[in-house]
Amino acid sequence: MNRVLLIKSEVTGDDYLIEPQEDGSYLLNEVSLAAQEGRLQRLATDKALDGDFRMSATISAARPAASIQVFFAANQDCSNRVYWSLTPDALRLYRVSAGKETLLRDERFVPGQPPWRFSLLKRGAYYLIRINEQEAAWVWHPSGDVDTFAEVVTAVEPASGRTGFELINGEVLLQDLQIKQVSWAQLPGEPILSFGPLGSWYEGQLFPGALLKYDGTYYLYVNGSDLSASEQESGGRVRVGVATSTDLQHWELHRGYLLEGKSGTWDAISIMVNGAVLAPDGRVVISYMGWNGSKWSGIGLAFSDNPEGPFEKYPGNPVLRLGNPGEWDSQAIHEHHLTQIDNQYVLFYTGYDGYSGDKVGIATSTDLIHWQRDPNNPVMGPTGPKTWDSVHVRGRSLIKIGDMCYALYEGAAQEKRKTMPAKWCDTIGLARSKDLISWERHPLNPILPQQTGDRFDSIWTGWPRMWVEGEKVYIFYGAGGNKMITQKHHATTGLRILSLKRFLEWK
Repeated sequence: MNRVLLIKSEVTGDDYLIEPQEDGSYLLNEVSLAAQEGRLQRLATDKALDGDFRMSATISAARPAASIQVFFAANQDCSNRVYWSLTPDALRLYRVSAGKETLLRDERFVPGQPPWRFSLLKRGAYYLIRINEQEAAWVWHPSGDVDTFAEVVTAVEPASGRTGFELINGEVLLQDLQIKQVSWAQLPGEPILSFGPLGSWYEGQLFPGALLKYDGTYYLYVNGSDLSASEQESGGRVRVGVATSTDLQHWELHRGYLLEGKSGTWDAISIMVNGAVLAPDGRVVISYMGWNGSKWSGIGLAFSDNPEGPFEKYPGNPVLRLGNPGEWDSQAIHEHHLTQIDNQYVLFYTGYDGYSGDKVGIATSTDLIHWQRDPNNPVMGPTGPKTWDSVHVRGRSLIKIGDMCYALYEGAAQEKRKTMPAKWCDTIGLARSKDLISWERHPLNPILPQQTGDRFDSIWTGWPRMWVEGEKVYIFYGAGGNKMITQKHHATTGLRILSLKRFLEWK
């Protein structure tokens, strides 16, 4: 945005033209709002903000019983908008559509007496707020209600909208009101790979599993599902295929699949590739998770002399098996990444104990067959109760740059509101660590969220795989969106690209 014009409400008519700061943000040092004769007092951007942004301010009450509303995703006349209502004893989320107001949620957060240091972060279709440096609440696609399983949305989340403050009682003082647009990676218009025709092995989904560079060619191992079992999240049986590229952006899918489950075994129904490396003897090895219809029992390996196969499963699979009863990975081991760091193989893997949510652990090996779990496991888990990754955290992609390790992970939580049943929301976060044990989350998380508008990635993003080449970072991810609302269980592969410099910036 070239400028932001904050307009004090129609009650007073005061306007504030704010020039950009050196960092690109817009700052209003101080402004007061006072409700007059029951009329709404509004301070807002004069035009819609495009893309992602952060808005923050210190809110002080000059008169008791102050009730302030922080709104966003608003059309020009604000007849459609979403807002959080702040009072000392309650935080509530409302939606206004065509002038009709609906309570979406009573948040489990008590703001307390002002002053409040308030921050609103928009990331794709997510809105996240912090009050006094605490995670207070988040919401996803608030302009409409969503069925994540059927990929149906009742209203498309607007790609742009006005934002600001409204006052209905009392008087407040806003200090250090700052608005700054934020960006991270390029936003693609279309997926790079998509599901296939009816009857194909990938008629339902095609999402990324692992990356390998071999003799100058890039290999993207993918997971494809048919539509043989609608009760399953994938929609049917999952098999492993491969696509090739010479530039990481244009891909050719090899139509036949490389690997599938075997009846009567631990991977009987579905296998999903999660990693690809070269074995000590130079062979290509892919790692995969297996589903037998009732359990994810561990991680298996398959070997080949050629990156295009044929692949032969290791007879001693799974090489990483479930933990002992009562341990954090005793009930399931599934999503993971197999890579090489500091002359050893590393499994950055997901485990589950049956009741406390998915967590992430580390296992290492020198020969790919014998694995040693880290005694600090699990090394990464869900964050606080009011965050987008408060229930499940799954290890997806791990790289080392310099002396720092970076991990893309999938976080999940239930989004609850009064207008729809609770829905699981999975999306992608980024974290970093120097020792693989203590992790720091990125301040712009979720880093690859679902997007607004009518897009292929507006409902679900997951399964991220990153690759660094030169001064660029390529992130491949699975996606589902309301662009495919008539096609249940369908998913595609997207690609986002950013500079290595931006990737390494932690702001």
